[in-house]
Amino acid sequence: MTLDHIGKILSPIPDGAPEMAEVGELFRARKFQSSEFVIQGPLYERQCFSIPISVAEEIIHDLQFRMPEVMIHVSKRCDEFNLVLHFQNRD
Repeated sequence: MTLDHIGKILSPIPDGAPEMAEVGELFRARKFQSSEFVIQGPLYERQCFSIPISVAEEIIHDLQFRMPEVMIHVSKRCDEFNLVLHFQNRD
């Protein structure tokens, strides 16, 4: 089954807050070895989606965190999955 719904990323930093630009700067500066969304459920393998530099630029300018559309494949038997923003330090 493929989900084709548009979701919203919930964050403790609200859209429009000046701090959102700082989040974008972290992504743009590539301070981390990897930054990606990881989607995983109990019945299927994890799926990883990297965060493009264009997303960082939009965060800085628009003060909103929006990702391009991605295809998420889930099992029909799976009614729950986790979506996590994952950062990995370089050291």
